[in-house]
Amino acid sequence: MILIVSLVGEEGSLHELEFVKPVERLVRAAGMPAVVRHHSRMEETEVSCSGIILCGTALGDISVLRCVERFSFLSDCSRPVLGICTGANLLSLVHGGDVEDSTEIGMVEAHMIMEDRVLGDLEGREVFALHTLAPVPSDAFDIIARSPNCVQAFRDAAHSTYGVLFHPEVRHRGIIERFCVLCMKGGGGD
Repeated sequence: MILIVSLVGEEGSLHELEFVKPVERLVRAAGMPAVVRHHSRMEETEVSCSGIILCGTALGDISVLRCVERFSFLSDCSRPVLGICTGANLLSLVHGGDVEDSTEIGMVEAHMIMEDRVLGDLEGREVFALHTLAPVPSDAFDIIARSPNCVQAFRDAAHSTYGVLFHPEVRHRGIIERFCVLCMKGGGGD
């Protein structure tokens, strides 16, 4: 089972239809059962799942970044984790990194820095970005892809932890499918 965490500020808002439901559909289409929880109702006992996806939020909805301590369990999580947009920023903060101002809206070109089996080949391809903050990951992470303005993807392969600033539920849906395959196999990075 994949735990899909809604990071939107208000549970039940239309933003969940935009940023959470598409991820849930892709996970289920990949053959994985899923449970969706708003971050305010998430319990650490649910971390017994096969993997965790931290969904993105609407532009400027970053209230969850003010309660990073709620996610401290991610710093030593033994399950694969995928953070999308705000989820990537949250992962950066939980693991001792930072975030920086960086606004990108619409299609931006990704440049691969290293190969990755979950991300696939994004080199020179456009990704859909919708953010005002970007992660500045700690040295624990490898940078996988960048746009001209900021980090677009990072990973800690040893712990199967991934952050993508762009929205793969909009474009490059295969990333979520490959993450599900990684979860089915029990993790194990490159």
